[in-house]
Parts: sequence; C-alpha cells; structure tokens
Amino acid sequence: MKIIKQKQQLMCITMPRFFPINAYLILEDSFCTLIDCSKKGMGAKLIQAIQSTNLPLKHIILTHAHSDHIGDVALIKKAFPQAQVMISATEMKQLQAGTKGLTPLPLQPDILLNENDRVGALLVKETPGHTLGSISLIDTRNQHAFVGDLIQTAGGAAIAGDKRWLFPFPAYATMDQKLAIQSFKQLVTEPITAFYSGHGQALLGNQNETLEKMIARAEKK
Repeated sequence: MKIIKQKQQLMCITMPRFFPINAYLILEDSFCTLIDCSKKGMGAKLIQAIQSTNLPLKHIILTHAHSDHIGDVALIKKAFPQAQVMISATEMKQLQAGTKGLTPLPLQPDILLNENDRVGALLVKETPGHTLGSISLIDTRNQHAFVGDLIQTAGGAAIAGDKRWLFPFPAYATMDQKLAIQSFKQLVTEPITAFYSGHGQALLGNQNETLEKMIARAEKK
C-alpha cells in the first residue's frame, strides 16, 4: 500500500500498480475518520495506517456499497469497536430493497447520513449516479472533496459512467450516468480546492478546463 501524507489527511492507495483503490484518513485534533475501506484483504494494511496516526478512529464512512469500498469494514470495526460505521440513508434503503449491483454490508451501520449532515469537519453531500445512494464528503477546513466513484482519474479523468478503456471498471458499475453528471455539475458549484476519488490521483478544483471537458465528454456520450 502506498500512503501519501498531507497535513490533514492520509491518502491510502491499495494495489497502486494493478488496480488502484483509494481510502482516506481524515485527521482532526483528537480523532481520525476513515473514508472507504478498499477491497477485502486490505483491512490489515488499513489498520496499520490508522494506528500510525496515533489518533483514535471515531468514524468509518462508506461513500457507497461496492465491494472495493466496503472491503474489510467488519475487520476494521472489530479492531476499533468505538468507531461508528456510516453510510447514506438512501444507500441503506437500496441495500434493504436488494438493489442489483450493490454489495451487502457485513454489519449494521451505526449511523445513516443525509444531505448536509456533519461528521467532524466533513460535510455530507448526496451525489447519486454511480449508485443511487452515493455520497461525497467535503472537508470544510480546506475544501477537499472526497467523492467515492462519482469521478475517476485512473485511466483518464471521467465522470461515473464515462468509460475509460485503461480503467473501465467504475463505468461498468455505474447505475445512472445522467444522474452522475447532474451530481458532479452541482458539486463543482461548491468552492472545491481538490477532488479525491476512489481510483486515481487528486484532481485540483481550479482546473476549470479539465472539469468542463469531463462534463462535455460525459454529456456527449
């Protein structure tokens, strides 16, 4: 696992060479929050990363219910039983309804999230499209947005559903491309300084030309 350290976060890239999947540790003064859990088998490495912060893990937030994001959430919860597992209320309804394409959770979440909820410094935004209950989290201290698979940069910057042949997997798993475009267009109206996705490197929020091209390419398709 590759770890990129910044002042207020750790970017944990599992399987960086073959199938990059990102999880993020958000560092606050007295605790940390884990966003996504990579795939099954990566739990031990994420536990080591959490321990390296010397901060108690208070929250585990799942941006959406796919196997490469819920991963070893049960193992991580067992290692940090005080941590509260969170997912959007909409995604939980979809799971309970047996919506095709979602991965059942191996445990019951402690808290269900809705638009504009706060989790420490993180502001919850509902950004459906990749799944119908996908959420993004905005760190209000630095305006970094953690968007799950709403976009990808692995294989080329793209909105969910816009297939990039060098890394087509998020597109294959997208439920509603039109809804994803709407969610992204709404999100870019926020003063975002950087977008952090589930796959690939960060995309700076001031790259207006790149953002516009992503939207135009997705709408054309």
